[in-house]
Amino acid sequence: MHEPGISAGTAVIVLISLYFVIKRAVKNGITEA
Repeated sequence: MHEPGISAGTAVIVLISLYFVIKRAVKNGITEA
C-alpha cells in the first residue's frame, strides 16, 4: 500500500510512530499481566 512517490522522510516518521505505538502496547500488556 506504499505510494510510488513516498519519501524516505515519511517512511522514517511512519516507522518511528509504529515503534512507539508497539512499545507502549507491549508496556501496557506487561503491566496488565
